Amino acid sequence: MHRSGTSALAAIVQSFDIPIGDIGDQASDENPKGFFESQTLRHVNDDLFAFLESSWDNWAFDAGRHDFREEHFAPFRERALAAIDQLFGKAALWSVKDPRMAQLWPFWQLVLAQAGFTIRPIIIIRPPHEVAMSQIARASRNLRVHRELTDEEDVAALWALTMLNIMEHVGPEGALLVVHGDLVYRTGDTLDRIRAHLRVRKIKAAKDFAAGFIEQDYHRAKGEVPDGPWMTIAGRLFADIQAAAVDGIVTQAAAAELAAAQGDLHVIRPMLDGARRAVWRARENSEEAWRYQQILPTIEKLADRAFKMKTDQGHAMARSAYRHLLRVDGPQLLTLWRGVRLAKWAGDREEARRLLRQVVDLYPEFQPAQDALARSRAKKR
Repeated sequence: MHRSGTSALAAIVQSFDIPIGDIGDQASDENPKGFFESQTLRHVNDDLFAFLESSWDNWAFDAGRHDFREEHFAPFRERALAAIDQLFGKAALWSVKDPRMAQLWPFWQLVLAQAGFTIRPIIIIRPPHEVAMSQIARASRNLRVHRELTDEEDVAALWALTMLNIMEHVGPEGALLVVHGDLVYRTGDTLDRIRAHLRVRKIKAAKDFAAGFIEQDYHRAKGEVPDGPWMTIAGRLFADIQAAAVDGIVTQAAAAELAAAQGDLHVIRPMLDGARRAVWRARENSEEAWRYQQILPTIEKLADRAFKMKTDQGHAMARSAYRHLLRVDGPQLLTLWRGVRLAKWAGDREEARRLLRQVVDLYPEFQPAQDALARSRAKKR
């Protein structure tokens, strides 16, 4: 799960001399030491999310409602296997990290199992309220990218649904459970458990690497557990997962029993798809509004100049200026805003106001429409 220490865990796995894919240089303000995730597999996951009309930050996404054996998922199954082959070839042991894989684990477990791979998952968990605090702090630094996950309850919902799907799809090899705090404060013991789970021998180099890589600063997000139904559900699931691990291993049977016992989640799940669609549409609207807003001055200058030609040709140019400049064929925001402009040019202020209200209702983040509607109301008074 995102914001749970997956990058540090992947870096440690790599220090055992295990290939982890095309990670490149991913250092950023969000993660100065890098994310250690395969870019190829990240693109596969993002495209699969888009196919499912969702995204990694859609709190209502539930992979468990899909049967990834169905034929329309075949291109993604083939692409995933081709990516694995491209990245790792005939390597006897390899590892991948992308928090999106946790959210899409039913898909990846199916793909890897059908291809005959032996899967030895490592699940790193962190208290859901700490995950929420970390994500909210991350979002505050880049609201355009992280605008969908800025609320503790939304993050808790995402955490709970992701972990439920993982527990429902733990395979016969079981899964090693690593607690975020153990990775930070009991690093040596945690590395011993990882080595045993992966059945590798090299340990000194990994411990030397971890000594210089893991810092207690990794545990910045701390605090009291906030109230809320999703946080309560997630907190209870976190405790159940910890209790299910015996010597650090969650067996397939224990995971299945644990998942079946999450009564609240099973009641809620059937009602979530409408929320997923609403979040998806809101995200698409926001992204479209942001892109359009960046080039709006150029578009309007071109359209105004064409309209002032006072000829049929000029008017036609004005009507198509937006579409030609953007090289798209009439997304909803584009169509509505062009309608606002044309209504104003034609002197039909009521129609312009009606269309403005539609734009504001559908695209509340599109500031030019908010400003125009406010001016229109001021004039009307």
